Amino acid sequence: MIAEWAVEARWLLVLVRDPRFERYALVALSGAEAGLVRAPVEVLDHQRVAAVSWDAVRCDQRQVVAGGDWRFALGVMTSLDVMRGAESVGMATRMVEMTCGYVGARRQFDRQLSTFQVVQHRCARMLVATTAAALAIREAVVGIDAGSGSFLQMLIAGRAAVRSLEEVAMEASLLHGAVGFMAEHPLARLFRRAGAAKCRAGPFSCFEEAVMAEISAVRYGGAPGALGDVYPWLIDDAKET
Repeated sequence: MIAEWAVEARWLLVLVRDPRFERYALVALSGAEAGLVRAPVEVLDHQRVAAVSWDAVRCDQRQVVAGGDWRFALGVMTSLDVMRGAESVGMATRMVEMTCGYVGARRQFDRQLSTFQVVQHRCARMLVATTAAALAIREAVVGIDAGSGSFLQMLIAGRAAVRSLEEVAMEASLLHGAVGFMAEHPLARLFRRAGAAKCRAGPFSCFEEAVMAEISAVRYGGAPGALGDVYPWLIDDAKET
């Protein structure tokens, strides 16, 4: 398994399935756990990613944080989507701040870049995309806290935030010009992280089709509806309940 920040993590939370009882459990593994292997992997955004293997790990009941059926597993996965979305909102917000500061200070044709209408429009698009993503994530978090949020709502919020981050990253790079593509510039790091976030979120075309199927009430007869397209490994367990 490939995990972000796993190189330096002191603890890892692993979602495991017990085939005997068709139950899922969230298990806490110490970074020094016997049998746990972590091998650093070189990736685009330099997030200290590691290939993690726990085939030789033996854990007991004391290490189980929580557990449940496929609904529990789906809740864990969609909560992770919200966490990724929150990170995306943070990166997008930083890029908006950097870009507005840059175009406000940079002069071209004896004028500040921020005085050009086309630049103002692009900055406004970045802010709208970031604000929309932040609102979606906030609503999802409030739903989780109140216990009223749906799995689909959390999934949509997380994926929408990643998509907004992609748009903001592209606009920020265009407005910064050539300097934004230099490896030494802070924006280049954020741009790489935005690209990696998109890859980890998966293809948006499949996600959009799944959401449309859910809206159209096309379901799998007891399975988690459109979410089954995004997390297909849950379908068999859901059908049996």
